Amino acid sequence: MGLKAVIGGLFAGLLAMPAQAEQFSGFYVGILGGYSWQNSTSPIVQGAGLAMAGYYPSQLEIGAKGGSIGAMLGYGATVDNWYSGLEADFSFSFAKASDSHVQKGIILLPNAPQPGIYDGFTIDGSNNVNWYSTVRGRFGWTPFSNSLLYGTAGVVFVDYDTQVSLALETWQRQDTFRRRGPRVGAVFGGGLEYALLNRWRVRAEYLYIHSEAFEAAVFQNWRWFAKNSYQMEPSFHTARIAVVYGF
Repeated sequence: MGLKAVIGGLFAGLLAMPAQAEQFSGFYVGILGGYSWQNSTSPIVQGAGLAMAGYYPSQLEIGAKGGSIGAMLGYGATVDNWYSGLEADFSFSFAKASDSHVQKGIILLPNAPQPGIYDGFTIDGSNNVNWYSTVRGRFGWTPFSNSLLYGTAGVVFVDYDTQVSLALETWQRQDTFRRRGPRVGAVFGGGLEYALLNRWRVRAEYLYIHSEAFEAAVFQNWRWFAKNSYQMEPSFHTARIAVVYGF
């Protein structure tokens, strides 16, 4: 019998051998990896100056996208075919995005000391998700002895770094909005977990991570140029897989 046949037979046996629903009970730890994505655009919500002149870009494409890697720990219990548990996890995120618009030529600044024709501008935006951590309840059902179908909800902490910068070339003026640091939100989702041998399990899940929107405003305090602002929506989706070991 060849090596490939031996390995294939062992793997098939690992998946086929029965596991008890009690494998989902008790403490467990795991490692996880996934991919996250935000909405692709951040629309303008208020503006003057460039916006009034019709030159201000209508949106910035700074919806962060990228992978993540992390670890988890939790506890679960099964009664008959019903499951409940509590889980905490932490993931480093590599989701990021940036966008830039350059307007060359001439624009009209109606609020300037001497309204007239001036040069162009540059608008830059960037958005990073540095890490996120969740604390969630999990509630589910074991339709088969080795499978767990569950829903989950709880609280999330997310470290964002968002920046919007607007530069006026002729006036040699630049203003930058930046917000960084952890924000608290809510998380919802669900997944499927499969019990293997010797307390090992594998999992696939989806989470929607919600944080409150905020306004990124530039030129708020310059009297000759009314503020322009973007509505930033930091919520994002993430799909993850995990390998779990139960004690």
